[in-house]
Order: sequence, then C-alpha cells, then structure tokens
Amino acid sequence: MALAVPLVVCAAMPALAQERATGAVDLAIAGPQEPADRLEVVIRELLTDLSVELRTRRAESIEPREVVIPPQVPEPALARVWISIGTAYATVYLVDAPWERVLVRHVPISGGVDEVAREQLGYIVYSSVEALLAGAQIGLTREHARQVFGVRPSTPPPTPAPPPDTSGVEPEVFIAYSLRLWAPGPELEHAPRIGVALLLGDGMPRPLIAVGVNLRATTATEADDMILELGGIDARFEAGAELQLAPDTTVQLAGGLLLDFTRVTPVPTATSGISPQPASDTLTPFLTLRASVMHRVWRAFAIGGGLSVDVDLTDTRYVVAAGDDETVVLDPWTVRPALFVGLGARL
Repeated sequence: MALAVPLVVCAAMPALAQERATGAVDLAIAGPQEPADRLEVVIRELLTDLSVELRTRRAESIEPREVVIPPQVPEPALARVWISIGTAYATVYLVDAPWERVLVRHVPISGGVDEVAREQLGYIVYSSVEALLAGAQIGLTREHARQVFGVRPSTPPPTPAPPPDTSGVEPEVFIAYSLRLWAPGPELEHAPRIGVALLLGDGMPRPLIAVGVNLRATTATEADDMILELGGIDARFEAGAELQLAPDTTVQLAGGLLLDFTRVTPVPTATSGISPQPASDTLTPFLTLRASVMHRVWRAFAIGGGLSVDVDLTDTRYVVAAGDDETVVLDPWTVRPALFVGLGARL
C-alpha cells in the first residue's frame, strides 16, 4: 500500500523564530543494522539544533497497530517516530505528544538506503519535529489513520464476574412446601416451611446454623365417636455443614432440635354423648435430621428440596379417658419423614 500523507501545518502556527519548547523524541528503526545505524546518525545530527533529546531503539518490525493504538500509559514525549526500512520503500510514522495525530510518509529506496534516501528521511523527521515545537498539527487524526490502516480498536477482554463473597457470614432464606407422613393410614401433614440459615467461613465444607418453622394445616381424625382436630407450628433449630457438589450445586446436612407446638381440639360426634375436655396446647420435643440439595438458577436464587426426619422423643399418643379406661384415638409415628421442595436465596 503506497500511502502518502502530507505534512499539515495550522494557518495559525506561530513564527518559527519564536522561542521553541524542548522535549524528547522517541525513534524506533526496523531494518538491516548498517543502514539503520547510518540513518540514526543523520537524524541525530539534524535534530541537534532543535534542543530535543533523541531516544533510540531497534525494532524487529513496525506494526501499524503500534502507531495508532497508544499504550494505556504512554511515555511522555514531544514526538514518537517509527521508521521501517523495506525493500522498495522506507516508511516513516510520526505521532505527536498527545498521541492524537499521525503522519505517514513513504520514501522509495529501490537503490537502497543511500545518502539521498537518508537525507530525505531525516528531513521528514526534522521538519515534523520542528513543526510540533512551533505548535503545529501534523498528518491525520489517529482515528482516521486507524481506519486507513484497517486496524480495529482495542477491546479489553471481558471482565469475569467476581466469585460470590463467601467470607464471614452469608445469610440464606428458604421457602418450601413440606409433606410429612406422621400417622398410620397413612395420614399426611401439609405445611409451608420457612427457614433462615447462616453459612460461616469461606472453605468447604462450610459450617451452618439454621432456624425454621413449619405452619401445619389442621387435620381431623375420628375414632370411637370422637373427632380430634390437631394443628400447630414446628420450630426447628439446626446446625450442620454445606458441601459443594458442582459449581452451582450444593448439599446441606444438618440436625438439631424441633419443638412441636400443637393445638388439640376434641370434638364429639353428634351421637357420641361425650362431653370432651376443652382445647389444649401441647409441646413435644423432637430430634430432627435434614438433607437438602440446592441448585443455583439465577444470580443468588436457587431451587431445591430434600428430606427431613423428625423423631418424637416422648412417643406422643392421643387418648380418650373414661374412668380408668383409655381409648387411643391417635398414635402418631415416632419417626416422621417429610419431603420438601422450595426456593432459596443468598443475601
């Protein structure tokens, strides 16, 4: 590509006789060693009377991207110059101090980098630096030059999402629906389940402590002319650990104490003729064990479920007493398994 961009000097450029600013000029030359060394000597001699510091280096090659895409923190300089010595042309790239404009000149060197070519290349650099010292603008805008060279703008790699902060204490809220087998029949208890857990530390397994409640729907059991209505709430206090099964999947194993608050309401049938005692409240302690699996589906939200097993520590029974006689109305299971499914969120 034979691209020639003329030197552009602002009409409002101050006279060259004005006092000139000083600065540094960075020069990079890519090409054979001997012609590069001779060209550097010529450029250094020409720039001597401009009161600038020449900083030179050798390069394997000059890429247009290096010219039109500045580094994040460029080294301060009055001008940056790249010269690429080819077989048919020597190309001069020159960028101003704020890296806003780019000058590009191609010089034919079919006879090699002889004295004439060295002088021509040297005067391109000299006149451009002299113009910059006088406050002139040179060449094209950097964006225009980037389009001419076909260089795409640099796009930083996407920043990966930071891993969730699991240091310290991480709260978790869980809302579920529970279905528990609790008496022969089999009889089922339906209950919404709400729980809050605190996960500790940032390692695996992660210790946890949790509290939760089951809001049990009222059930009715009939036996020997008596209807027994039971309803209430379970309060759970657990401790355990969380394990990582997969990047978005965890399992929790926990156990602890469950306190069963039950409202017992005896209701006689129309033909029983029994005068029942008034409704009463009971408190029953249970040992509770839980295993649950959670899979994160979006941000901090996860779906999951699991199995809990509650063990009645007092072997509770519900009876109708008449004198010395007792009739068992309901004998719930000592071990009561429950399945639950729900939605969790890390706060």
